[in-house]
Amino acid sequence: MIKNIVYNFSLHFLGVVREFYYLVVKNFSPKRHKASAELIDIVIPIVEKDLQILPLSLKGIKSCVNHSIKNIYVVSRLNENVQKFCAENALVFVDEKDVLGYIPEDLNLIIGKKETNRSGWIFQQLLKLSGNIGTCRYFITIDADHVLIQPHTFLTKSDNLIFYRNKQCHKAYYRNIVQLMDIRPFTILSYVSHKMIFDKELLKELHKNIEDRWHQPWDKAIIQSLDKKEGSGFSEFELFGNFCPANRKKHIAWREKKLHYSDFDSYENIRKRFSKSYLSVTFPDYLKNK
Repeated sequence: MIKNIVYNFSLHFLGVVREFYYLVVKNFSPKRHKASAELIDIVIPIVEKDLQILPLSLKGIKSCVNHSIKNIYVVSRLNENVQKFCAENALVFVDEKDVLGYIPEDLNLIIGKKETNRSGWIFQQLLKLSGNIGTCRYFITIDADHVLIQPHTFLTKSDNLIFYRNKQCHKAYYRNIVQLMDIRPFTILSYVSHKMIFDKELLKELHKNIEDRWHQPWDKAIIQSLDKKEGSGFSEFELFGNFCPANRKKHIAWREKKLHYSDFDSYENIRKRFSKSYLSVTFPDYLKNK
């Protein structure tokens, strides 16, 4: 009880610390890490509306991921347009119901003060945490609206995972980790950055840790751990990043810029306009109609 009181009090200062720290480190060029030669898969969960931005995201992946990519997997419900896009772009289509054995509608997750259905929101996070997609030990997930415009290394020659991190401080994510894992993260920056490398061996350890504590499958435990009054109370990136041992990870400030859909342009023009100051850009859906 006392631990939780002290931890919750300390979270009040975390946002201020992150703002200051990020302001300093974002102006430094990221250290160049030698990339591992290991093959890596890419996993992109999408819905049909993401097809508008996905071509830009794919160009960013092919231009800026400093690794040999074995396959790019697009995970979606069965959809003719998505399947056609995958066939035309040499992508591997994965039916989302085959990953976890259920679909978002099976969760019927109504949470938050506005009683919003967040089934799809939690489902796509569970897809990433499952480790059931692709054949490589390591895989990178990138949101469909996120576009890399500078080179990114995710796995070093010495098998360190590189996490691109921001200044966001959403306290509900950390309260959930306390509830789920009984650990109290207090990291200098956030792991939420629209992209992350996952190690399937570490994911197995994470699943076992959760299941040993909750005595039920890891995904069911995550759902049960959610604060039903909190509209956005879980982050797969915060969970995995904080679980990853300190001696296995490196950190880089993500230097990302949000763009309005009115900024939509060719990949070459976007890169020309923004790559001097940023490593990536994102077209958030909530800005689409503003």
